[in-house]
Amino acid sequence: WLLKMFPTQNTLLIVDRSTTHYGDLIDDWLAKNHAKNGGKIFIEYIPDGMTSIIQVCDIAINKPLSAEMLSGSVLSVPRESLIEMIETAYDEINTKNRKDRWIADAFEQCGQHPWLKQQDAFTKHLDSLDENFVYKHMKTSTSKLNLV
Repeated sequence: WLLKMFPTQNTLLIVDRSTTHYGDLIDDWLAKNHAKNGGKIFIEYIPDGMTSIIQVCDIAINKPLSAEMLSGSVLSVPRESLIEMIETAYDEINTKNRKDRWIADAFEQCGQHPWLKQQDAFTKHLDSLDENFVYKHMKTSTSKLNLV
């Protein structure tokens, strides 16, 4: 899909450590399409335990996407209807995002805005993790790691 949508462009995939992102099928595809092998796809893996901190999709997209999909949910959904629900939810999110640009803001919040030198939003995001005991412990136990 990526190669069909962007045939002349280099593309960066930021991938979390889900087991669905590994295996022979993925390895074979990457061997053929990864930029270091002459392809146009660059891949960067998010370190274990960091998905909910720096994964833009988890922070900005999954919750609104689920909410949009659930707004039209029923107990059992045929495959065709599910695909239509997902497409409709994405269209709604894209329409709303044209005005508010919250997906673009999420890249800044996760420290991944490619043209922004200031990391204020990322620092604020990291500071907000102190409110959660698990993240606070992660942050203090890895204090030698300078994330900003």
